[in-house]
Amino acid sequence: MCKWRDRFMSHHIRRGRGRSGNITGSSDRLCRVIILAMVSWSLLAGMSLAGQGEGEVDARTVLQRAAAQDAERSSFLYDSETVVTWPGKQFEPGERTQLRYICRFIQHNDQLDLITRTLETVEGKEQLFKETRQIWDGSRFLLRSKRPSMNHHNAYVSRDRSLVAAMTLGDRQEAFLDGFVIGFEGNHYAGALLTSAKTTLGEEMEEIDGHPCYVVKASRHEDDKCVFWIDPAAGYSLRKTVILGTDPASDSSFVKFRVYDVQLEQVDGAWFPIAGAAEWRMASSDGRLSTIKYDVRRPNVVRNPDLAALGAFQMDLPDGTKVEMDGSHQQYVWLDGDIQAVQELHEGLKSQPAPPMVIEQWYNADFWRLDFADKVIVLDFFGVWCPPCMAQVPHLKDLWKQYGPQGLVLIGVHTPQAKEGIPEFIAQQEIGYPIAVDHEGETAKRYDVYYYPTLVIIDRTGRIRSVNPDKNELDDLLTRLLE
Repeated sequence: MCKWRDRFMSHHIRRGRGRSGNITGSSDRLCRVIILAMVSWSLLAGMSLAGQGEGEVDARTVLQRAAAQDAERSSFLYDSETVVTWPGKQFEPGERTQLRYICRFIQHNDQLDLITRTLETVEGKEQLFKETRQIWDGSRFLLRSKRPSMNHHNAYVSRDRSLVAAMTLGDRQEAFLDGFVIGFEGNHYAGALLTSAKTTLGEEMEEIDGHPCYVVKASRHEDDKCVFWIDPAAGYSLRKTVILGTDPASDSSFVKFRVYDVQLEQVDGAWFPIAGAAEWRMASSDGRLSTIKYDVRRPNVVRNPDLAALGAFQMDLPDGTKVEMDGSHQQYVWLDGDIQAVQELHEGLKSQPAPPMVIEQWYNADFWRLDFADKVIVLDFFGVWCPPCMAQVPHLKDLWKQYGPQGLVLIGVHTPQAKEGIPEFIAQQEIGYPIAVDHEGETAKRYDVYYYPTLVIIDRTGRIRSVNPDKNELDDLLTRLLE
């Protein structure tokens, strides 16, 4: 791993450091000391460092202030629009070329309410892909989603508090502006770094768009290096972020994720990011690194909104829907879904070449070391939050152990939501086969996955042979394909 490079540092401003000294000499010496102190204070004030307090400022102090500023924004609403594009990518016919998320996010202390409309552009035409609403009302998590094209409507209910960050924040495509940076599992970066990383403060402040910022460098493990530019004059908000990664093909360092062009605005005494951009380089299924760009704008930010007038934290489920909870019981309900239409789509996939996967992260394997040649592949589209998915795991483990030596490759393709639970799932279930995190549900879309779990069986020639066979059909099919 390469060390920190000067390329991350452009225009620098020397940080002031206090010195103790003896001022009991001559009057001239005393005057010089007083003048020096006044000049030093003026420079510090000019660099927007007022309010630091006494003593040496270190990385931990800066992060604590950033976390405290975030905590002060306890009740707010914002409307946002996030446009996702793939610069430089060559698109196949029928592929989405742009995603646009139109969101309204409401937070009040511990309660969260997110409404999202997802629009995709395919062959130059923008169309509504999905509508979702996710609520944590303080005691339970509710999810409602609908795909208009299929009249497909799902509702999910849980008392599992861990789903709050995993699902709600996971679907906020602009969350990086607030410091919920990719890789911090839905937590604010400052609090996460304080508890899980080694941090240092740069010797010099650096100007970002004319704003003097602290430069905090962080390392959570050997292959994870981050740099954060934090503006003390704007509520210790982020102006810029860089996260380094390692290219498996060349073992060289590259910028995996970066946040830039952040615009900050003060709303009723609290600082909020109202616009910004990010780029994320990720590995696609063909082994190449591709770039994803996010452009965000928030045209409306309200602090302390009228929650009653907004109907916040009240799930507007369709008429006739009954939601019953028993302790920590979880429910996943199909509502008004056209099962026959989905089955027809799956029938149409048979004998078709298997679409490439778009994967955010791998567990138990590196994609570049997986061998798919002349292998039978089973894709298990699942989520750790899904009880039927978990019920199917023991049988899949048995199949993997039985048929793995004969050429079976089993891959669990996890939803983007609740991915933070994967390490615990792997440990508790003793999972030995690869687990892949689907990037923004793109892989599920390519395989027409409308509910979980969904199994896809691919033969040795790379063609889809079956989607969602029952247990006996699956066993018989694998026996035949692996002969």
